[in-house]
Amino acid sequence: MRVLLVNWQDRENPQAGGAEIHLHEIFGRLAAKGHEVRLLCGGWPDCPPRARLDGIEVYRVGHRHTFPFLARRAHDAGLAGWAEILVEDINKVPLYTPRWHSNRTAALFLRHEPRMLRLRAHR
Repeated sequence: MRVLLVNWQDRENPQAGGAEIHLHEIFGRLAAKGHEVRLLCGGWPDCPPRARLDGIEVYRVGHRHTFPFLARRAHDAGLAGWAEILVEDINKVPLYTPRWHSNRTAALFLRHEPRMLRLRAHR
């Protein structure tokens, strides 16, 4: 299976944290089993635009503040139509990737503690 991930950053990003480690643990294991996995994410100053981490092909565009504005353009320019499933890891502002191409299966990967969601709902 060909999987395209979309996340704000990869685990090498200096601002990466637990969300990126979690993402790479899960999808790196899928890559190790023979699935093709690509990650579209933001970069940081002077980072290489491409990398291979945990068997995942990483495509970096923009940086923390510009990635949300550049992600879809980067997708359309070179990644559109490649994947069988698109997975958006939502841990900041969503990018609404299911709207990028409606003819492909899209999944949202949301990891929040239920207690936190309840607190937000009660504010």
